Amino acid sequence: LKCVADKCSHTKSFFIRGEPAYLYQFYVPLSVQQGTTNINNLSFQQLPRCSIIVASGGSGKSMLMKHLVLSAIIQKRKVPIYIQLQHLNQNELDLNGFIQKTLTENKFRLDEEYVTRAIKEGHFALFLDGLDEVIPSKRQAVGNFIREFARTNDQNAVIVSSRQDRELEGWQEFTIQHVLPLTLELACELVAKLPY
Repeated sequence: LKCVADKCSHTKSFFIRGEPAYLYQFYVPLSVQQGTTNINNLSFQQLPRCSIIVASGGSGKSMLMKHLVLSAIIQKRKVPIYIQLQHLNQNELDLNGFIQKTLTENKFRLDEEYVTRAIKEGHFALFLDGLDEVIPSKRQAVGNFIREFARTNDQNAVIVSSRQDRELEGWQEFTIQHVLPLTLELACELVAKLPY
């Protein structure tokens, strides 16, 4: 968890491209619309088990996903696994293999049988960032895997981020969360935090 927290709490952004900076130096709390309800300052605990966070490019989806990972660690409900889906483009691993690889990279030293059992018992929260960044030839297979994982491992949380895509509306197991535009107050707060 410390390894995951270290990775997710330091990041680059649209505004900060040099070296990773502490997330909360420039993050402002985003709000989402779920159906007709607005949720301000979204945290992991407020999300349905299966959620898709939808917004346009550059609107802070990845920053929000990292904030949600840190929120999950603080709330101690699930072990978060954060995966940038664009890495599947240059890799022969399927998403299942990538989950195992991510756990290993984060110093999770237990064997595959233990991980399989932990998944079945619902110990994890998958944060799958950037479905829209998966190349078209792989996107359908990745989408099918995510939906199947959510159905068959129904005690785990699965949070996906993507740009708007009508196909996502057909994902029956998932609730869509639309990221709302910043209020003027939050936009001013963001500008004040930027290192310029």
